[in-house]
Amino acid sequence: MRFPAFARYVPAARDRRGTALIEFAITAPVVALFLAGAADYGLAEWSRTCLSNAISQAGYYAFRQGTTVSTANITSVIQNAYPLTASPPDPLSAAVSAVTVSYPPGGSTGVACYCPSGTPATLGATVSCTSTCPDGTSPGSYIQIKATYTLKGNFRLATSLSLNGDQISDTVVVRLK
Repeated sequence: MRFPAFARYVPAARDRRGTALIEFAITAPVVALFLAGAADYGLAEWSRTCLSNAISQAGYYAFRQGTTVSTANITSVIQNAYPLTASPPDPLSAAVSAVTVSYPPGGSTGVACYCPSGTPATLGATVSCTSTCPDGTSPGSYIQIKATYTLKGNFRLATSLSLNGDQISDTVVVRLK
């Protein structure tokens, strides 16, 4: 909108130079905050994928080792497979914050056997390791592995408060024998 009467008395009002610079100065910080927040959410999703991969590798390791697998070795596999635990530490975080290895209900030492059923499969109650499951298969010993990672955003101003400090976790249940 032009104001010809005003522009007639104030010569600077006719000058259009610098308008783009002022618009850029106003919009650039907003765009930068938006992009920084998007980068943090992308890194959070990447962390979730890496944690899932580490849990999968630990499950495969437990499967290969069978009933002789140890909690310390599983924890080591997860921490070595998770790329954010490298030295020097990645700025996102120093390490996977918690790894829990447990045996399903009723089996504190891993010798309890189960007959999984349903979709998705549930373990149900313990059964004798020498018995036969209702579907004709042999019961097996299972282990549950869970790892948790605490997110630490790089751009605290751009990221919502719910992302910074959130924990992502993944769990896998593996048949040992």
